[in-house]
Amino acid sequence: LQAQATVAELRALRAQINPHFFFNTLNTISHLIETDTDTAGETVQHMADLFRYTLAAAKFDQVPFGDELRHVQTYLRIEQLRHGDALLITYEIDNRLHDHPVPPMLIQPLVENAVRYGGNEFGIVDLTIAGGFDHSDLVVEIRDRGSEVVDPESLFHADGTGIKNVNHRFRTLFGRPITVRRNEPSGLIVTLTIPGGAV
Repeated sequence: LQAQATVAELRALRAQINPHFFFNTLNTISHLIETDTDTAGETVQHMADLFRYTLAAAKFDQVPFGDELRHVQTYLRIEQLRHGDALLITYEIDNRLHDHPVPPMLIQPLVENAVRYGGNEFGIVDLTIAGGFDHSDLVVEIRDRGSEVVDPESLFHADGTGIKNVNHRFRTLFGRPITVRRNEPSGLIVTLTIPGGAV
């Protein structure tokens, strides 16, 4: 019974959709319909892809890392419509990761958190998504260059940041937390270390 409850809880957590993102995207589409119908159509397709993957991924314990990365990239294409040149994205991904199995819907909430809260004093979000191996472990990092004053430890207890829920899932799956530390010269680095590269 405890195992079944844990599985049900994990599926509920990873199926969550941030309502702020949903309504902001609808507002963006509404504006684009009047100004750029082609981009409006593309954005609707991106939204459909995003929701389709979110619903499908809730049925699986593992998915290829490449699928997770494409999901994150779809999410960021939508965000770039809203933020424009104020959202800078760099990918540092080891190509060997693409077929590697990982739990679904762990990375996107952390990227979403970085987009929402990782801006610097000028409103620029400079985001890096990195993935590679440390011996047999798979390591994913989400780095931003935003706040110089946020206490990393406080994020594990704050509602609405996404980190709290992802950390809870990660502890349930692997018996260890994600880690959050300061980036240099500013911002945060969130790290997921998946032992053995998979569940």
